[in-house]
Amino acid sequence: MLARSEACGAVLLSARDPQREKKTLLARVYLAHELCRVLFDPSEGGLHLVVEGADERRGQAAEQRARAFAAELLLPFEGLSRLLGVPRALEETGAVRDLIARARSHFGTPHEIASNHLCNLNFIDRRLRERLEAETTTFAATPPTTTLPARNAPSRVVAELVARAHREGLLTDSEARSTLGLDQFDRLPWDEVEL
Repeated sequence: MLARSEACGAVLLSARDPQREKKTLLARVYLAHELCRVLFDPSEGGLHLVVEGADERRGQAAEQRARAFAAELLLPFEGLSRLLGVPRALEETGAVRDLIARARSHFGTPHEIASNHLCNLNFIDRRLRERLEAETTTFAATPPTTTLPARNAPSRVVAELVARAHREGLLTDSEARSTLGLDQFDRLPWDEVEL
């Protein structure tokens, strides 16, 4: 969901998105997509609420622009050129898969986004797009960290405030665990692990 007025906007992602739960790299894509909507969608003033379902994301011009913005933000042409060289419309299967795997591992994107964007930028022959989107490639890097908390976890700001209040003696161990949704016997995240 996107909420926007003339001077500000907010992006809300559902905590229960089955696609994002299966593919954690999608959180970055969704945020970049909605950032484009906040920054560039036309506004006639007042408050705008935009609620999108997964099946509503294709087809519309604003959606296509937001998808392209997200892809370019996450896989910038200049960075791809430094990593992969000059676009050459590759067709050879092994080389194409290697290109996608290198790009997605370096920039931390899902396979579908990387393969589609590399086709759009002519690194890969565009005729291969549909076939490539249906395939997968290996992700050879550490997944990028995200500021999105785990499902049912408090926001990072709340967790930081709880940690500070606990250090300053304003919250007991039990109160801190309760606020963070931890079991009474769980270790507090900021406690040092005993070896």
